[in-house]
Amino acid sequence: MQNKGQSGAPRKGDIGVTKLGNNEAIKKTSSHIFAMASLDTLMSHINACVKSAKGNQAIIDDLKYIYAVLFDVCSIMSLNKKRNIEKDSRRKEVIGATDYLDARIKAIKAQLPNLSRFLDITETHEACVAFEFARTACRQCEPNVVNAIDHHKEAYCKIYGGFSSIGGNTGSGTNTTDKGGSSTDQGASSEGIALQEPELIVETRKFINRLSLYLFTALRQINAMNGLSEIYR
Repeated sequence: MQNKGQSGAPRKGDIGVTKLGNNEAIKKTSSHIFAMASLDTLMSHINACVKSAKGNQAIIDDLKYIYAVLFDVCSIMSLNKKRNIEKDSRRKEVIGATDYLDARIKAIKAQLPNLSRFLDITETHEACVAFEFARTACRQCEPNVVNAIDHHKEAYCKIYGGFSSIGGNTGSGTNTTDKGGSSTDQGASSEGIALQEPELIVETRKFINRLSLYLFTALRQINAMNGLSEIYR
């Protein structure tokens, strides 16, 4: 029986190491981990928005869809081979997610006054607080996702497709060092194969970028739904 206060064999996580979906062991300071932690935080805020959007089923449906897409984005960022996302039906959701948000942003804006100045968030309804937290979490998440993609472009291409023809070393790649300590090459692989980002990765970046605008637009609708006029700065 283990004595009180004693710990068992240390887990890899205890020493700052974890595994990605492709079974690669990496440091927890890696850009992959920063991206996935940011996505996890964002998903928690999206869940809070669901609870704050009572009475607006269209927004709730949007948020549940967004949550599902973010779940898959997190899987993509982890280089998950076990879920063959190329054959997974949810892949279509990731690919079409930005178009979905664009359509919803346009539809919601049509119901709101034109915005020509900065909105004073402090004067919005309390239900908008969750949306403001989610919006700012999204803005913090975006550079982490982009950084992870930039530092591990070759790994993403290997799993999700994107290699073009072999033409020798293009010389266009830039050697960089990831936060986790691994040297990577942006734009060209070590074998000299030019890299073209897979559609899945391109759409992931676009979706995260568009999501912050959607959350701001939804915030405005929640404010109007609760009977408050907008105050500008």
